[in-house]
Amino acid sequence: MFFHPTHFSPCLLCSPPSSILLSLGPVTTHHVPVAQSIRYLGVFFTPKLNWSLHVRTMSNCMCSLVRALRVLRNSIQGLKLVPWHKVFHAICIPILTYASQVWFTDFCQTTLLTNLQTMQNDACCKLSGIFHTTPITLTHLLISIPPI
Repeated sequence: MFFHPTHFSPCLLCSPPSSILLSLGPVTTHHVPVAQSIRYLGVFFTPKLNWSLHVRTMSNCMCSLVRALRVLRNSIQGLKLVPWHKVFHAICIPILTYASQVWFTDFCQTTLLTNLQTMQNDACCKLSGIFHTTPITLTHLLISIPPI
């Protein structure tokens, strides 16, 4: 992967090569394609370090987890509100905020935080069993979960 600088200067290449040629001896060569994203320790890196791929992946992981956890709840029986609170803090929050120390700079990242907040709001509504039209601030107060 080639990481792009934020400000291009005329002396730098504007577009990186599509593959790298490795020599494995005097006769043998091997073409290695350049990756568009790399996963390292669960963090997804892109050439411009814009982190939208990582946040989108963690949101999708959270969505599938919420679908799986809905099996534990139905309209007649299921977990009460206190166990859901513990489940949310033990399982859901670590997935949403995974590696936030790496990517969070609080500089022009409102779309990333909006995506995470939307997924957290959706998870709160589905796991607690409240109506979809309930205001989010009331939902957070009811479940005692702070916003992202």
